[in-house]
Amino acid sequence: MKNTYRFLTSCVLCTGIIILSGCGTKATIESQFPLPENVDNFTEEMAGDTVNFQTEMSSDAVYTFYKDAFTQQGLVERELVTVHDGTTVNLVFDGNDKGAIVVQAVVLPTGNTNVNIRFEKK
Repeated sequence: MKNTYRFLTSCVLCTGIIILSGCGTKATIESQFPLPENVDNFTEEMAGDTVNFQTEMSSDAVYTFYKDAFTQQGLVERELVTVHDGTTVNLVFDGNDKGAIVVQAVVLPTGNTNVNIRFEKK
């Protein structure tokens, strides 16, 4: 009886570890905004109209990624409000039916970059 109990306990524990670990794969995150490949701590609000996450990308890489991604979608950057100083990024793009797309990023003390993307009504 003790061996059966130990066996079942081990099975339950191993199953929990496998589920929590995602079987060694990263979950696919779907968003209406383009996302880099390495995204951690992803959250969304307002039916996905606001997302927040951290990435290992530098602020320079985040700036380039979103400038290219949204420009390729035919959106127009509001250059007057663009900030890109090595530790922070602020980009605003017009041309989406839901409103302006705002991208803000800041380098965290951990070295990762926190990124927030949202729609803002005009």
